Amino acid sequence: MPWTSEHVEKWLVDTSERLKTADGKEIELWEFRHADDEEVLSAWARHFRNHYCLDSDIDFLRGRLSCADYLNNTIFPCQSSKLGPGIRAGDFGEILVCDYLQWFLGFWLPRIRWSSKVVRDESPKGSDVIGFRFDQENGEASGKDSLFVFESKTKFSKSKINRLQDAINDSARDHIRIDESLNFIKRKLHERRDFEQARKVERF
Repeated sequence: MPWTSEHVEKWLVDTSERLKTADGKEIELWEFRHADDEEVLSAWARHFRNHYCLDSDIDFLRGRLSCADYLNNTIFPCQSSKLGPGIRAGDFGEILVCDYLQWFLGFWLPRIRWSSKVVRDESPKGSDVIGFRFDQENGEASGKDSLFVFESKTKFSKSKINRLQDAINDSARDHIRIDESLNFIKRKLHERRDFEQARKVERF
């Protein structure tokens, strides 16, 4: 699979600023710091597009279209439609959360959500981000295994809507949709014949 950390280590930065929630919990502030670096930008582009369509699959799927036309006109959220830019921003926010969890906190994240879209200008259904942490290196079930579910929110426009509060409110529904989301992940991994990873999801 194409997932590496080379893109994220230079541009996703801990600001060292800390905030407190109303109940006294500490919040870390991380910042996406884009720089004028074509090599890192290319790594980000490769990382982003592989969430929608693997580079190993695109030559078959695109038919007679160029890779750019296939991705921009069929796969990526449309940059000129009413909903597309906001959906694209939301997708990117979820992918950033995945990157942080995987490369900074050591979670395992099956990255299948974005490639399973039927309509490109819609958000995938189910929980936004699901991460797993396993106590045993060999993958055997342990009472210390952990499942984490995250609600991700981004703000593309200059709206004054409190997206953090939206995330808190929407997370209340996660206990309802988690079973459906886990089943979806397991099914998709099974379809890819990735039985070992499908069994990891079955653990939960």
